[in-house]
Amino acid sequence: MPEFHAGFHSDDLTLAFLAELAHRIVAADDDVDETEEFIVGKLCPAERLLAAGFIDETGRRTDRYQEALRAALRVLPSMPLDEKRILIDDLLAVGLVDGDLHPRESQVVFHGARMLGLSDEDLDEILDSHPAIGPVDPGDPET
Repeated sequence: MPEFHAGFHSDDLTLAFLAELAHRIVAADDDVDETEEFIVGKLCPAERLLAAGFIDETGRRTDRYQEALRAALRVLPSMPLDEKRILIDDLLAVGLVDGDLHPRESQVVFHGARMLGLSDEDLDEILDSHPAIGPVDPGDPET
């Protein structure tokens, strides 16, 4: 049975959050290429955004999109960790699709993790288990 929050289906809240952060990631390195546009279109299809009332026929974001985004920021932090992991994995996929996770792109991912209420430990675990990132070993500090 679908869950509704503030008049929005939970899937629509996830879509609004993902669309917002995916667009921020793509814009973060000032270099948008076709692979980035493709993955954003795959994760956040225009047809779904239009059906949810988040964009108009010209592709412009609507007031409903902004309302859903505000609701998402209230509701999504209470979702289960495994669902948050999927969102972070999707955001990492957007950042890594061009072969490089730019520092500004990773800042957007970290900001998204904080918006979802993830602890530093949870985020570290997600990053460590990500196939394209894996465990980060800072090495031995020089003395």
